Amino acid sequence: MKIDLGCLAKGYSADKVADFLKDNGVTSALINLGGNILTIGNNQSKDGRPWQIGIQDPNHTRGNHLMILSVTGKSVVTSGIYERHLEINGKDYHHIFDSETGYPIETDLASLTIISDRSVDGEIWTTRLFGERSASIMWQVENIEGIEAILIDKDGHLACSSGIQR
Repeated sequence: MKIDLGCLAKGYSADKVADFLKDNGVTSALINLGGNILTIGNNQSKDGRPWQIGIQDPNHTRGNHLMILSVTGKSVVTSGIYERHLEINGKDYHHIFDSETGYPIETDLASLTIISDRSVDGEIWTTRLFGERSASIMWQVENIEGIEAILIDKDGHLACSSGIQR
């Protein structure tokens, strides 16, 4: 096991890459840092339509999506317990730690996705909110301007904040 700066470094880096690209005249791009996607403008290869970002079904193999988001100039950051984990003596250990115990957070969530303007904000809010009760996460997201959320629990139930178009 190792501890890395994934919770903030990817978001900060994605924002810096986007700033560099924009400063150099790029008007359409998708930056994918694995679980952290940041878009600039629309998808020019698809006639200028919004980018289509899949929200992974945590109970199935990669590429199986529960929903597809259409985004323009937004960040989509997902944290989850379904990819980076290991099993020891029948107990599953994931990579998202409880700051008080040092052990993996006990949660019914399988993934939390935050949609925001800046990627670092998505990283901050997925880290801050992951492990809280779903109702508490939704209440907080509904009271924070500029972010939306998608929650998927271990049973595959999906919940979206009010700004997400179904």
